[in-house]
Amino acid sequence: MKNQKRGKNVSSGDRLLSAEEALRVTRAQLWRLSAQNLNIQESERRRIAAELHDGLGQILSLVKLSIEEAALTADASSRIRMTLERLSSHVKSALGELRRIAMNLRPSTLDDLGIVATLAWYFREFEVACPDMNLERDIGVTEADVPDALKLPIFRIVQEATSNALKHAKASRIRVGLTSANGLLNLLIEDDGQGVDPASAARGRDFRHGLGLQGMQERAEISGGTYDFQSAPGKGTRIGVTWLPVKASDGECPVIPLSRPAAQSMCRSALGGGGLTEDFSVCLTCVRNLACSGS
Repeated sequence: MKNQKRGKNVSSGDRLLSAEEALRVTRAQLWRLSAQNLNIQESERRRIAAELHDGLGQILSLVKLSIEEAALTADASSRIRMTLERLSSHVKSALGELRRIAMNLRPSTLDDLGIVATLAWYFREFEVACPDMNLERDIGVTEADVPDALKLPIFRIVQEATSNALKHAKASRIRVGLTSANGLLNLLIEDDGQGVDPASAARGRDFRHGLGLQGMQERAEISGGTYDFQSAPGKGTRIGVTWLPVKASDGECPVIPLSRPAAQSMCRSALGGGGLTEDFSVCLTCVRNLACSGS
């Protein structure tokens, strides 16, 4: 009888271990899919931005030149010349809007000049579009302080957080800081807006904020960062991300690569013997490494 009970207990333990292993595999697959989805999304944005700039942008530039040449041949006081000059002005505005859209899709300066120059451009554009917004910036890093693999996530998080503060939080002040200290890279975005209930956003009750917050957290954690979100109704919002930078070229995983056995060992050690854990963030390092290794 005791042996039968012992057998039942062993069987239950095996089922629990099997469930934990299935959970680990499923979560690892989800992280891998999330990373792949972000890469596909950014590749498509880059392609569309390039086509807008090199295709439609070039055509509009030629149209503008042709209109200007035609205006020069017309009588200075004629209605035709005045019409052509107005058309030239409209085409110039269209070119500016096209370039703005292309830059928002994928800033060419990010590849050509880096994150510091791209943030400077973005802040200038933001202030022109929102002259009543008090935008404070503290960019205390050089280009060499930011690994290539972190430049795009940093820009997208800043882009999303400032957009949320403007559109949803109705903020009057936004502060953006990017600093490096003690081997850590720190990004901080604060606003004095109306805030949000983090629990409601996480449960999907605040749909407008929920998707943006989820996207920022996903970008931060997949790129190897620690994401911190603090907000409350009427008390503004604070978003912080901290990375321990590892030099990596574009396309590489910005975390130290591990072998599959080492990653699995880290996972078992992190989860311990206490059964299933609700907070899977303790295992993010090994999951990211498994995803990057393609195993």
